[in-house]
Amino acid sequence: MAENTKVLLSATLILLLVASGLVAYLWIDRSISKSYSDVSYELEYSSGQLAGLLEHEWDGLAKADVVRRLEGFVSESDDDSAVFFEDEENGTVHLGFIVFEFQEDRLAAVRVRP
Repeated sequence: MAENTKVLLSATLILLLVASGLVAYLWIDRSISKSYSDVSYELEYSSGQLAGLLEHEWDGLAKADVVRRLEGFVSESDDDSAVFFEDEENGTVHLGFIVFEFQEDRLAAVRVRP
């Protein structure tokens, strides 16, 4: 009988250790996921605000002027990850996740790319 009790206690101990490890893993994973989610939300929110500000301030600006200003910003930026390119097919200009849309060579809209 004592041998069965030892086996049962050992099995219970192992089960509790595994369950505790699983709970700890899930807690850490949830914390990391929440942190990434919060950062993503903040980035999207601030990009949306920036897009609205640029659209308001640069509305109707010629495409060449917008490109010149953005190229100046990128060249002066310390951030090497700033991606700037013109999409000739769609007639848009992209700076990171921000898309500048033009109609008749004038800035018509600024939006955040999903």
